[in-house]
Amino acid sequence: MILMIWEGHRDSPCAVWGVFFAVGALCLSRSVYCAFQKRCIGLSGSVCLGRPLLWEFAMFRGLAVFLMLCAVGIGCVDSPKLPNGSEKWTCQLDEECKKLDASAYCERGLCVLWGRNENATLEKVNETSAEIPSDTVEESRETPTEGEVEKTVEGTTENAPENVVEESTSAEAGEPNAESAEPAQEADAAAEQPPSEQEIEEAEPEDPCRVGEKFCGGQCVNVQTSQTHCGQCNNACGGGLACTAGLCACPKQEVFCGTLCVDLQTNAKHCGRCGVVCGAGDVCEAGVCLIACEKQQTRCGAGCVDIQTDPKHCGQCAKSCPAGQVCTKGACGCPTGTELCNGICVNKQQDPKHCGACGKACSMTTVCQNGACVASCGAPLTVCGTVCVDLQTDAKHCGTCDKACATGGTCQIGACSCPSGTQLCGSACVNTLANNAHCGKCAQACPVDARCTNGQCSCPMSGHRACGTPLACVDTRSDPRYCAGCFGKCLSGDVCRNSVCVGGPYTETISGGAHTTYTPFAYPTGIVKYPGGGFLVVDPTKNQILQIYPSGSVGVFAGTGARGSADGAAASATFWGPQGLTWGPNGELYVADTFNHRIRKISAQRQVTTFAGTAYGDKGGTTQTAQFGHPVDIVFDSKLSVFYIADRANYKIRKIDDRLIVTTLAGSTYGYKNDTTSGAGAQFSLMSSLTLDDKGDLYVSDTGNHRIRKVLSSSGATSTVAGNGTASSSDGSGVYAGIASPLGILWEGGMLYVAEYSKIRRIDIANNFHVTTFVGQDAHGFMDGLPSVALFAGVAYFAFVQEGGYKNLYVTEIANRAIRRVFFQ
Repeated sequence: MILMIWEGHRDSPCAVWGVFFAVGALCLSRSVYCAFQKRCIGLSGSVCLGRPLLWEFAMFRGLAVFLMLCAVGIGCVDSPKLPNGSEKWTCQLDEECKKLDASAYCERGLCVLWGRNENATLEKVNETSAEIPSDTVEESRETPTEGEVEKTVEGTTENAPENVVEESTSAEAGEPNAESAEPAQEADAAAEQPPSEQEIEEAEPEDPCRVGEKFCGGQCVNVQTSQTHCGQCNNACGGGLACTAGLCACPKQEVFCGTLCVDLQTNAKHCGRCGVVCGAGDVCEAGVCLIACEKQQTRCGAGCVDIQTDPKHCGQCAKSCPAGQVCTKGACGCPTGTELCNGICVNKQQDPKHCGACGKACSMTTVCQNGACVASCGAPLTVCGTVCVDLQTDAKHCGTCDKACATGGTCQIGACSCPSGTQLCGSACVNTLANNAHCGKCAQACPVDARCTNGQCSCPMSGHRACGTPLACVDTRSDPRYCAGCFGKCLSGDVCRNSVCVGGPYTETISGGAHTTYTPFAYPTGIVKYPGGGFLVVDPTKNQILQIYPSGSVGVFAGTGARGSADGAAASATFWGPQGLTWGPNGELYVADTFNHRIRKISAQRQVTTFAGTAYGDKGGTTQTAQFGHPVDIVFDSKLSVFYIADRANYKIRKIDDRLIVTTLAGSTYGYKNDTTSGAGAQFSLMSSLTLDDKGDLYVSDTGNHRIRKVLSSSGATSTVAGNGTASSSDGSGVYAGIASPLGILWEGGMLYVAEYSKIRRIDIANNFHVTTFVGQDAHGFMDGLPSVALFAGVAYFAFVQEGGYKNLYVTEIANRAIRRVFFQ
């Protein structure tokens, strides 16, 4: 009996009391037996001895212990309790559990909430269950019919009279009331209604899924790879985009052009970059438009050849014939009149080493004539070395021995000449109509990506022409030196847009933008040129560094997107709100990891490490012990040996020298104050960006003070160069001009470029720090074009890039979520 009770309730804390119940029963039976024998002793009469005692007293004590343990055991069996005091509901079917909670199911005889571990039992306290007979409880656990469900829905407590509700409440409080049974049953029936979708969503666990997954649409999905839930729930990737690392991106080797993912290496409508269309019949290979080959020709590399006759591509591309052999009908062989001897084509009628037969050599005093070694040559032949030649027609001995004609030339009447359609260029006869090294005339070479056609170098990319000296393929639609043609130079200060010279600067969008249906950016800030082409952009909201490829498509350079400070490979490392970035001395990328209060380094091998900083604070020392407070921008000096940091929360400019020691260059506490001696007494307010001039001195965008400050790198002495301290945007000289909440700042060519929300301001250092508006207007928006129409919103940071002999300004925009380019000279 003890084993039966223990087995049935071993998962319950009442199992011990069940054992006590059995012990009590054993004691009683033993007591009765011994009492009747009148030979009992012990606490409950359970020990029989040889001398009799009062059997009535022994039997009474045995009965008392039995009743006490029975009460405890029965209570545990009838209402088993969890350690926390709530009821544990047993089951046989999932439907029994779903009556208690829509997200519960039956496992191992117990109702369990979906998403918890297998030992977590459903806790649901039903105060009225104590008043319902056990047979009613058993019936309530059976699956109701459709009619019973409808009756149950109609009988919810929401439609019950107030007095019935009160009676039901009293019954729940433990007051016996027979009339309350029916309302209680109606309340239970109402609880059995299928919950609404909203209730199910509210009842779902906050995060029931495994690490790396999210609960989307009623199921756990991997938002790193899910096409319908990429990065977050209900963010579907379309247009051929694939979900990679939580971002919608094109498959490997493809980029996003317009609405589709394309392979820029082979797509004739997007060859090399988006929008570059190859000509009719032309093909795109390796990202270059190539002119279509003529009939019976095959493309080999960048050229078209006849594989039936070309000795370098005989029968197939790159299959070259041995020296001296020719290609005939796609097979290598010796020219007419020659035979193969030891891998070399020879004329056995004249070759002194193979005279008449392979390996049969003539002596030094004889020559080979008509396949025989003879003492001299017959007329009109002449002995040249050991060979009889005709000086009137032999291209290697034209007119005299060892006077060779140019490659491709012929010897006629003892004089060298080039075949018809060719001319002598240097030591070769070439066809200047089709020769890339001598196109149109001798020594005029075409660019490496161009082809000579009819004496003109033809560039493969649409809109490009071969111009300049030496020739180069240039875009005549945008290059101001060759606008609309090789002789269409624009006036100084103008730019070329769509083959028309217009007054610059001219703004255009290269990636993202609020006007597009898909933008890969959430909050783009810092930007730098990527050596391999394109750009790297920081997105603090995504906790990632993104890469913009030359085509305009975007991928992830570093960061998983999750908040963290984990080092390691770029694909697995984590950041938290990074903002500024700059290139270091050995090709490393340094990142201001703002909310981690650290400076991170990404090596050329894409390995992320912590370069400086440990936690939030204001502490100098080595890079391994120093502390920062929300560093937002970083910059190296011209020698790439000294490192400056805009430490925003500490209101300081910090410096890391070549010994990797962190000190304060300028700044103390929040406020506005200059210190023209040492900088120790200077005050800043929410600085945003740094830049260095040609002398190595720093300029700071002091956002909260609406000013541009200058800090001498030698002493830290601080002064104000522009801005009157009000959030206005007015032109003027130095501190008389208005600069509203400046963000990014960049030095270039004696000018400071400063980012306002809807404008880019320019400060002429040599002209008394005169401030003017470079592009943008008071109104914000999103529009490309000339300064009179271009609109910006949320201008953040800058990068200058050398392109086609000119430097153009690249801009990140927070509100428009775009990367823009400003063309100017």
